[in-house]
Amino acid sequence: GAACHAVDKVMSGEFRNAFCVVRPPGHHAGPRGVVTCPEDPDGGSHGFCLFNNVAIAAAYARHMYRHQGIKRVAILDFDVHHGNGTEALVRNLVPNTVTSSFPTLFGEITLDSPSFKPWLDEQDSENVFFVSLHGFGNGFYPSSGRTSSDRPVFNVGWPLHKDKDRASADWRKAWRGAVMPALMDFDPDMIFLSCGVDGHRKDEMNHGFVALQVRRFLMHVARR
Repeated sequence: GAACHAVDKVMSGEFRNAFCVVRPPGHHAGPRGVVTCPEDPDGGSHGFCLFNNVAIAAAYARHMYRHQGIKRVAILDFDVHHGNGTEALVRNLVPNTVTSSFPTLFGEITLDSPSFKPWLDEQDSENVFFVSLHGFGNGFYPSSGRTSSDRPVFNVGWPLHKDKDRASADWRKAWRGAVMPALMDFDPDMIFLSCGVDGHRKDEMNHGFVALQVRRFLMHVARR
């Protein structure tokens, strides 16, 4: 409830923005729990996530404050891992078909079922923007998030660089050159940051992907 409480505080005017000290943001939890991908069809993991806090808060803002000016919401995810759960939730704002298979005594059965989980109404997909910047390749978890722009989802997947300074610089260039212009065009009423600190170059969990330096990133944010 912390993220929803933060939305209330911002909307009441008590605060201009809010930071929720929750771990993790929940971005690996999808509409049906574990999210798999073509490169890892039999795996999948919650990645320590139980609830997708950032998506819940964005949906809460769009629903509860739709008459107070919150129509368009944006979620910016900069964890070193792809926000596959949040992407799955956002993609479910558009009617689609989910295919699942399971074994029986008579062989394997494949079932196609419709999937549509709106946050508010049929215009959700036009009023939600999601971008994830993350490491991608070499089987790096969760093996999804190849660079693509497919509204309302925008992925930037970075390969492993031996030159850590170049990786960090390219990451900042992606924000300035691709993400921020797209965000400005979308013109959101409220922005949610799905923050991951595991992109720091001293964090061993990232296996060398992204390789950010906090000081440089904070200086960049301050200038913006």
